Amino acid sequence: MSCIMPVGNTEWRPGFYTFLDQVGLDALEVELIVVTEEHDDYELTSALKDAPNCHNVRQVGPTLGDARNEALALARGEYIAMWDADDHHASTRLADQLDALESSKQKACFLERIVLNDVQADLFWTSHRYPWECTMVARADYVRSFGGWPSLDKGEDTVLMRKMLRTDMVMMDRSDLYTYRYHRKNTWNRDHFDILCGLGEPKARC
Repeated sequence: MSCIMPVGNTEWRPGFYTFLDQVGLDALEVELIVVTEEHDDYELTSALKDAPNCHNVRQVGPTLGDARNEALALARGEYIAMWDADDHHASTRLADQLDALESSKQKACFLERIVLNDVQADLFWTSHRYPWECTMVARADYVRSFGGWPSLDKGEDTVLMRKMLRTDMVMMDRSDLYTYRYHRKNTWNRDHFDILCGLGEPKARC
């Protein structure tokens, strides 16, 4: 399995370290492909050198969609996982989604609910039901059949998801597997996050 993690002007530690914490995948080779921009982050570079199965690719194209496709071109896994750098991924996320994908014999797996977290305010919501693009785990050949992601800085993952047939998807109601962290340097702004929270339900602190 290949996890694709672009790193722009955002946090990278949550995604990186929760990748290293993944369990239940002993029989499967898993790699993390980190796509970085021109500027160097010494701490990230050092962390990647010490981490097994983690590779760094220098971004060439100008958009987030380009970055994902550059990683896709190098991916060796039978499956592709979206792995956002600034979000928290539960330690069994990959194992549980892969199990759902293989048992259903479908081509793509999405979580239909996730946890939304305003990091600074320390507030949490359970999202509304929706095939959350950031949680995609799909067969690599299926992703490649659509040409990967469009060359966009925002919404590229939504375009790809909407090309996929619902009959090719398995949906999991496991909000505990993914936390979308709003930390004020996200790709989407505060208004977008507020809309998502308004559609969800407040929950107790995790």
